[in-house]
Amino acid sequence: AAQRPELDLAGSVGRERLAASTSPDGQGGSIATPAYRQSRIGVQLQGRYGLDLLGRLALGEAAARAESEASAADLRAVRQWLALEVVQAYAELRLADDRLASSQAIAALIEQLLQAEHRRLNAGLINRNDLRVIERQRAETLDDQVALQRQRSAAAIRLAALLGRAPVELRVPPRELWLDTVQLSDAVVPDLPASVIERRADVAAAWQRVAAAHLEARSVQLEPYPSLTLTGSTGFASASLRRWLRGDALMWVAQAVLQASLMDGGRNRAKTDQALAALEERQVEHRKLVLQALGEVETALSAAAVARQRVDLAQAELRRRSADRASAQAALTAGTGSRANLLQSEVAERLARDSALVRQHELLLAWTSTHKALGP
Repeated sequence: AAQRPELDLAGSVGRERLAASTSPDGQGGSIATPAYRQSRIGVQLQGRYGLDLLGRLALGEAAARAESEASAADLRAVRQWLALEVVQAYAELRLADDRLASSQAIAALIEQLLQAEHRRLNAGLINRNDLRVIERQRAETLDDQVALQRQRSAAAIRLAALLGRAPVELRVPPRELWLDTVQLSDAVVPDLPASVIERRADVAAAWQRVAAAHLEARSVQLEPYPSLTLTGSTGFASASLRRWLRGDALMWVAQAVLQASLMDGGRNRAKTDQALAALEERQVEHRKLVLQALGEVETALSAAAVARQRVDLAQAELRRRSADRASAQAALTAGTGSRANLLQSEVAERLARDSALVRQHELLLAWTSTHKALGP
């Protein structure tokens, strides 16, 4: 808009009193003018247009456009952050659901094991210490359930805040085995650092601010040079409304103003130094974000690889515990095993399944963090 003409319309109505005065008549005498009152009525149309000498206005427009693009990139980065945070909060909530269901099943198995162990204690097959181990395990399981309830509540509150709702407005019914239904793509692969930097919205915003600071510095450096402004105005002015629109009430003026600073006490130099310092600051911020992005990519890819390995180990442990439970079931059926051994193997299998759920959740978080590091 700074490169476009400006046009203003103004109207005025005034009443004034002029004091008495005397003036020479040119013949050695004087003419006395008594005090009098008069009215002034006017309307004026005024236009201004600044010529873009040396491209200063164009530089300002380009800097403003770069700042606008930086703000748009910031908005993209916030949206990406919000999407990933919602995914992670929802995953935390569903993990709590799965672990609560697993903990409740473990508690039920421990109750059955306690009953079986009480019978064995009464029969003299075990001592009291063996029973106390199982009782402590039951207490720990019940305590875990309370902690998991708190985790679910915290995840629900966080999810509601991310969605812009009050916690009481968000109703997310429990859903078991959600993590087992999540299929993570293998599309996350290492990429060239330059490609990663190009896709990152925060890095793009920082670069646009470097460009804006550079353009602003160039514009400030041109301020000491002359500026040329074209102005013009026209309108009517009269002491009475009857003579307002008559030809002799018309007035107009047109002028071209060339202005240059001769001495400013060092103001322009100080403004130039400030603009160059701001440019250097933006460059350092951009460089910092580039290095941070590269570090996040390396860290996220490494974390994702480790998380996938831990999932494989947890799945292997779950398969071993399942095999142990099947063996205990077969031994009980053949009459060579006990109900207590079967229940203990079932508890161990449930604990291994709970560990596998935690590892799957860690993999999901690593996967989302990798997408965030690599950009959209």
